[in-house]
Amino acid sequence: MRRLACLTALLLLSLVSGVTSARADLITFANRPAWSAAVGTFTTETFETTPLQTVPVTGGTINTGLLSLIISPNHGGIGIINFGGGRQFMGDVHGPLAGNPQFNIISFPAPVTAFAADFGDIGEGGINNLMILGTGFQLPNGTTFFGVTSDVPFTQVQLRTTGFIAEFYRMDNVSTAVIPEPATLLLLGTGLAGVGAAVRKKRKAQKSEDG
Repeated sequence: MRRLACLTALLLLSLVSGVTSARADLITFANRPAWSAAVGTFTTETFETTPLQTVPVTGGTINTGLLSLIISPNHGGIGIINFGGGRQFMGDVHGPLAGNPQFNIISFPAPVTAFAADFGDIGEGGINNLMILGTGFQLPNGTTFFGVTSDVPFTQVQLRTTGFIAEFYRMDNVSTAVIPEPATLLLLGTGLAGVGAAVRKKRKAQKSEDG
């Protein structure tokens, strides 16, 4: 039985790691209920337990446990702030033509396949280069939510902008999830069925020998 358990573990590991996608298929969502319904179980960073802080103008990193916020050199005012009775992240991005280009990176400790966040105070220029797996998305003026799912895992979301644009923004309720691929689930089900059949066959053989 011990040998069979080891074979079962190896089978599950190979099934999970062996299913990959040739390219990223990214699907965006305009509201949180639709994203939540598509994702299922997820975790959310609300920043409520993150200490209030401001990143130095030389740049730095804010670690919350669920994620890290990597800030490039900036002109100050970026960090965890009190707003509307709670805590949020105040970020800033500058295009290369605006002087001192700035970018913010959201980094996750383990790969995810779904990301969402609430946004506020995105100005007239918008954030026109939210990058995931090399694909850019626009967050225009007035954007309050952005959500995405991917069939390829990723560990970073980059917030950048281009041209002369310089934008402060607020971000809260950063959610992530890992969505099992349908092919993975099918293979897991098939593999487990095979393992179950092997166990039943072995038990039947043992009973025959005992009888």
